[in-house]
Amino acid sequence: MVSKGSMKNAPGIPKKKKKSGYEIKPAIALICPVKLKLKKVECIEINCHTDPENADLPTYTIQVPYFGDGTPEVFLNWLDMLQKALAGQCISDGPGMFNYTECVLTGDALSYYLLVLHLRSILS
Repeated sequence: MVSKGSMKNAPGIPKKKKKSGYEIKPAIALICPVKLKLKKVECIEINCHTDPENADLPTYTIQVPYFGDGTPEVFLNWLDMLQKALAGQCISDGPGMFNYTECVLTGDALSYYLLVLHLRSILS
């Protein structure tokens, strides 16, 4: 019969490797972020037409969240939803896009947006 103490040092059993003190984290998270369900006060619902030129066709609804801050990935997702909403509302002119974008921005993002618009109007 073999004792437990002699099993640890037996030649056929590999020894446990010690973990190094450093952990390498990837630049982009490997786990997808969980999609949060937004409350009605955190987003605006937009009724879009399947064909913006013909108002008689069926409509669909897009929820565009208000954007104030977040990661670049969150901003890009928000920008994609905003572009879909603008296309569904048949807003293609500059002033309409600016006004619509201003309505769905909040906090720091809105402040910076207004600052850039103000500076461009001064420089023009």
